Amino acid sequence: MLIPDAGVLAMVWGLGAAAWLGLTWLTARRAQPRRGREGEPGGTPVPRVAVLILGVAFVLRALPVGLLPVSLSDDVWRYVHDGRTLARGENPYGQSPAEALADTWADADTAGARDLEHVNNPELVTIYQPASQWTFAATAAVTSWVSPRADAVTHARVLRGVFAAVDLWVVVLLLVELRRRRASLWWATLYAWSPAVFLETAWAGHQDGLGVLAVIATLMLTRRAARPGRRGVARAVAAGVTLAVAAAVKPVALPLALPLAWSLRRHPWRVAWATGACALALAVLYLPFVWMEGGLTGMLETGRSFATRWRFNGALHPLIEAAALGLGLDRGWGEEAKRVADVACLLLLLAALVVATLRLKDPWRVALVYLALMVGLSSTVHPWYLLWALGVLPVARAAARGWGPFTAAVWVAALALPWGYVAWLEMAAGRGYAVPLGVQVLCWGPILAAGLVGGWLRRKAQSAK
Repeated sequence: MLIPDAGVLAMVWGLGAAAWLGLTWLTARRAQPRRGREGEPGGTPVPRVAVLILGVAFVLRALPVGLLPVSLSDDVWRYVHDGRTLARGENPYGQSPAEALADTWADADTAGARDLEHVNNPELVTIYQPASQWTFAATAAVTSWVSPRADAVTHARVLRGVFAAVDLWVVVLLLVELRRRRASLWWATLYAWSPAVFLETAWAGHQDGLGVLAVIATLMLTRRAARPGRRGVARAVAAGVTLAVAAAVKPVALPLALPLAWSLRRHPWRVAWATGACALALAVLYLPFVWMEGGLTGMLETGRSFATRWRFNGALHPLIEAAALGLGLDRGWGEEAKRVADVACLLLLLAALVVATLRLKDPWRVALVYLALMVGLSSTVHPWYLLWALGVLPVARAAARGWGPFTAAVWVAALALPWGYVAWLEMAAGRGYAVPLGVQVLCWGPILAAGLVGGWLRRKAQSAK
């Protein structure tokens, strides 16, 4: 792994800022609804625009996968270990990497020990959910079949290629949805060409694109399931399955069932079919691990450990935690102040989801509100957490027909949150993997300002109607 130093981070921040500004200018120019322009509503069919957007997106992902070593994060080494473990028929939740490392040394397996040396938090069992685990395992099995002596570096590069390919499918679905809405295809570039997206998937090798793809598929299927016709039930069932896949990448996706069910409220049987399909799909994904030796106990223990002690570059959560400490609420609840803040942020998130579901007509816009607030209210905020909101941003922005508080804040966050990688420099200086307070303000200040400006623009547009 290439540990990011000041030079690497300066390159990421500088090139990312330049590309972000250029993309902002491009979409502002090209996505205007002018009659007859390619890629615009009311214009001619535009396969060339779609090919251009996909072609550039492919190059932006292929170059890091093919030319650059893993950097910015060490999570991919955990994916490799989990995938190879499951591909052997063993439970990745049954043993921590530290225990596996001890076994490799006992067997004098120096190659195996070398492959495990970069896995983070080796004392903990993996936290990654079954949909991700099956993807890791399938990739590991194919890689080992093609190259039986492949090391962890090779497996990591193949995984990054898989995530990049998944990310391209996200772009394809966005283009399809924008075209069906008769919106400008250029809005898809907000995801397809965003530096925050292709650097996190193709270079850092994060798996969140799996969940983004499933969420977008769910939103598309739900919209079609709400239409009259015989295919409505089949689409509702498919939406339930894809929602289960998204939740089995990260369970935070499951509350999106509320706006999706609300969209289908005129077809209660379709809601029932979607619910049953979601429950069955979750059982299919999770039960094989329950039956394996070790079950899901290790994963649940790791989840509790992370929930108890993880804090990184939060926005609202640390403020609520500080308020809980100041008011002495931690003593009243019999829990730490962090637990109080966790509960408060969860209630705020769910309340916002309910309000957005009732007030906003389009589930894409509801999903953007929920996924954006999920980041803003979390105690731990890494840059790749934003990919879920960025995935729905193009369609949500097109549906809103103007910038609002959440669309503007998410787009600025794509530039600001990667500044949190300064934590690598802090760790190199011996101060731990943390973001200094000044950098936190630098991250979240522009995001808050963008939200306020977006809200002002929305009110101005509404008053002009």
